Amino acid sequence: MAKETKNVNAAVRAEELRGKCIGLYIDRQIIASTKLVQLPDGTKKLEQDMTVEDYENQMIALAKKHDALPSKNNSKGKK
Repeated sequence: MAKETKNVNAAVRAEELRGKCIGLYIDRQIIASTKLVQLPDGTKKLEQDMTVEDYENQMIALAKKHDALPSKNNSKGKK
């Protein structure tokens, strides 16, 4: 009907949909995701932008949170 009325847009769309039905055209979407890391100071940073200092600060904050750092009173020389 679109060809008979010379409605080019409708004819092209009909052919496109017919091609999709038989698998000639495949819609593909690329989904990009990034991972944000929360730093101890509350800011967020992209994982690929993290520095060595950022990782060190995270480890120190995690150790403090779990009370895993040795205290100054527990040194080996004192009883």
